[in-house]
Parts: sequence; C-alpha cells; structure tokens
Amino acid sequence: MRQSRVRLIGTKTALLAAVVLGLSTCGVDEPDSGPMAVQRSAIQEGYDAAVSPLGAVYRPDGAYADVGLWDIYYMVDSSNAYFKANPGRLSAVSWAMTEQAEGRCGDTASEYYGAYYCFTTLLWPFSTCTHDEWCSEFALWVLHTAGLDPNGTLRGTNLFGFVTTSTVRDRFDANGLLWGRDVLTRVHDGSGARYPQPGDYLFERDLTDGTHWGHSGIVIGISNDSRYVYTVEGNTHGGCVTFYARDYIVNGVLSDRIDGVGRIQPWAATKGTRTGLNLPHHTLLHGAPDPVCAYGILSTDTGACCASSCGTCGGDGCSGRVAEAEGCCIGHILSANISCSTWGPGYADAGCVAPDPNCTRGILSDSGACCPASCGTCGGNGCSSRPGGAAACCTGHIINENISCADQSAPCMVQ
Repeated sequence: MRQSRVRLIGTKTALLAAVVLGLSTCGVDEPDSGPMAVQRSAIQEGYDAAVSPLGAVYRPDGAYADVGLWDIYYMVDSSNAYFKANPGRLSAVSWAMTEQAEGRCGDTASEYYGAYYCFTTLLWPFSTCTHDEWCSEFALWVLHTAGLDPNGTLRGTNLFGFVTTSTVRDRFDANGLLWGRDVLTRVHDGSGARYPQPGDYLFERDLTDGTHWGHSGIVIGISNDSRYVYTVEGNTHGGCVTFYARDYIVNGVLSDRIDGVGRIQPWAATKGTRTGLNLPHHTLLHGAPDPVCAYGILSTDTGACCASSCGTCGGDGCSGRVAEAEGCCIGHILSANISCSTWGPGYADAGCVAPDPNCTRGILSDSGACCPASCGTCGGNGCSSRPGGAAACCTGHIINENISCADQSAPCMVQ
C-alpha cells in the first residue's frame, strides 16, 4: 500500500539520517558544467544539428561545448532515423525535456516525482517517506511515465524503504542492463561501442565519496566527439529539474564523475510505433518545424495550427483549454503569426500558422503577391486602409519584402 508522504523529518535531520544509514544523496547545489540553454535566435540563425544513427549529437562546427537544451529540443523528432528505430528512447527524452521546461523545484518536485516510488513495510516513524534527495525518483518517474518501466521493475528500495541511486543501480544490474564504467567506450568504437544513449539512465559518482553512487539523470544526448553527455537531472542547481552538459571522455579518459549507464534496451526497441508511445501532452518534439501541421490540429480555412493538446482548434472555450497563451484560439494564433516552418505547434503550446505555398487561403494577384483573405482584394487603390494595412494588402509592399509563401502564410510571394 502506498504510504502517506507527510513530512515529519526536517531536511537537515533527513540528510543526517542518510549519512548514518549509508544512503546516497543527490547534490542540490552544483556548479554548471555546461550552458543551461541557448536563445532561440541561435538556432534560427543557421543552427545545423542532427542526431546521428548512433544517437550522437552532431555539430558541423564541432562546438559541442555550446550545445544547450534548446538545440537538442530542436532536433528531437520522430522522423529522425535514430528515433524511428528507437521510439521508446524518443518517449523518454521527450518526457525528460518536457519536465525540465515545467520547472518543478524543491518540495513540490520531490513530492510529485517521488509519489509512485514511496513504499515501505516499516512502522512509523520509519514508514514516513521523504524525498529530500529525489534525483533517482525523477529519473525513474521519467522511465515509468514514458512507458519503459510500466511494472516498476527498476523500483528498488533498501531495507528502510528509501529509493536511492544505489538501489536503482542494483535493479539495472540484476536485469542485465547495467554498463559499469569499466566497459564504457567512446561513441565511435566499432561494433563493441558502449556509451550513453538518449533515454538511458546515467549513474554519476559523488566526487566527495567515490565509493558509492551519489547522483543520477536521464541521458538526452551525447556529443559526436564523446566529450559531453547531455542530461536532464532532478534535484540539481538549487533543487530543480535541470539540463546539464556533463564531462564524458576528457583527454581520452572517462570522466571520474561517470559511474555507469542503465540501458533502456531492449524495452526501447520493442515499444512500437510513434502513435503507440506515451508522449507528453505538449511533447517538446512538436517544437521542431512542422510546415504541414502534421503533429498539431490544422484549421484548414485559416491555416492556424493548434497544439495537439487542444483537442480541437478554435471554437467556443478555446482560451480555457490546456494550451498556454490562448494557443487553442485561431485569432490569437493568426495574430502572433509564428510560422510552422520556424516552430511547430508544440512550442510553448502557442500554436503556429502553416505556410500557404499556392496562396489557397489568400488572394493571389497577377504579380504573385498573396494577400490575406481579410483584405478583400489584393493591391489596388486604398489597399493601405484595408484590414492589415499596407503590409498585408498592398502588392508593392509584399513584393519588396519578398517572403516566400513556402515559408509562411500571407502576406507572402508565390514563387
């Protein structure tokens, strides 16, 4: 039976108990070992990155130190060859990144992620489940929610009912899914390569006591040169869910911090098609460009593409649905005018506008200028006084801007 999670033990007392009982703890105030994120503009301005068939993050310019969560967010897509072959990994990575965006911290996060894994047969006061150190609970929650550990196979606890990095490591080991640091390799190391892949469980050493496993996180990528392993981890950087670029192979040697990898194979390979995955309701993979609104809900009349979490696009009550910033309302989406060629409908659940390459939703002039239907006519006398003004309804302005309708909806040029 799931036990009550009333907090009767203070944080300092709980930490002291952890030392006395030999429990591993997750660091809550660690310095950044890599950038937390990069701005959207850095991606939009020529960021050319991809996930290789090996599951490694490729950067043509080799600047892997500058890879941030946004970069990986941008390239995680179910159409990618790696994730097509490993749909379970797509599910785990999507959930980990979604939770990082949710920004849960402190007691709220520890209770949220720890609820499923809190159980003990001991009597009070030892039956009280505390989650002051909840990195393991977070990583297990991701795998369970993604559908990769549906039966709690990895939900190991010690005699006192605590989930720790050590007990989880033992469960991976017992199921033949653990790669210890003694067998880990670089990404490009032939058929016998063993390295962290997206969705795997990363075990990290507590460098203050290298004899036990002190921290854990979910792998969301590894650099092509094996220098960094990118993770989303619970209870870090002030007690929050945080993105990190951790050292992996440094000067040809495995980082002292890396202790091992819990592999989610073979479960990931047998998870089925994308439509059968347990993906977040506003999964971040939808943030990738989606020009035809394949992952959203398209309003064919207007070109507005609502997030799939909306259920329907537009209509009564649209502003009260699950998406943020009225992302289910057609008027709001058209006003924001974010092209689906730039960001998919899942970006902040704000929706986007699908491009209209043939001006089927607008009014096409002889010059190739495409005006929004709201203009009534495209160009001509008085065009600047129509709804949208000169920028939307005057062909001269549209021609000068010369934005292709393959990239956005009207106003644009059919080319």
